[in-house]
Amino acid sequence: MPRSYSFDHFQSINAEQVTGVRAAEKQGVTQQEDLPESATKIHYGKKHAQTEELFHAHQMEKQLEELAGVDRMPPKRAETQARTEAPQAEPQREPQINRGTPIGALPEPQEPPQQGFFREIYDDAGRHLRVVRMAAKDISRASWRLLTLPVEAAKLAARRFRPT
Repeated sequence: MPRSYSFDHFQSINAEQVTGVRAAEKQGVTQQEDLPESATKIHYGKKHAQTEELFHAHQMEKQLEELAGVDRMPPKRAETQARTEAPQAEPQREPQINRGTPIGALPEPQEPPQQGFFREIYDDAGRHLRVVRMAAKDISRASWRLLTLPVEAAKLAARRFRPT
C-alpha cells in the first residue's frame, strides 16, 4: 500500500527546529503551578520510613564504634572464659559404641554363595574364551585373504592378456 506522504531518507532534520521544540517544552514545565511541598514530595509509607530510620541508626552506631575503637562483634563469653581459665586435663571419654547399622545400609548377607555359582562363572569364562579364539581365527583368515588378493588379481590379468 503506498504511503500518503513522501519521506526522503537523505534529508536531515534542522537542528533549530529540534531546539525550538525542546525550549517550548521546558517553558511549559516551568510555568506550571507551584504546588505545596507536601503534594510534590514522594511518600513511601510507614514501613519504608522505619527501615530508613533503622539504616541511619545502624550507620551512626557503626561510626561511633569506629571512633571509640570498639570491635563490632564482641568475643563470645565461652571463648573468653576458656582463655582466662588455666587449661585443665580433658576428662576421659567413654568409648564409642556401635549401635547397629547406619540408616540406609544394606543388610549383611546371611547365606553363603550358592553351590553352582562358581560353576556358572567357569562356564561363562570358557564360552568367552571360545569366542575370542574364533575371532582370532577369523582375523587370521581375513588377513591372509587380503595378502593374497593382489597375487590373484595379477594371475587373472595374466590369463586375460596371454592367449592359451
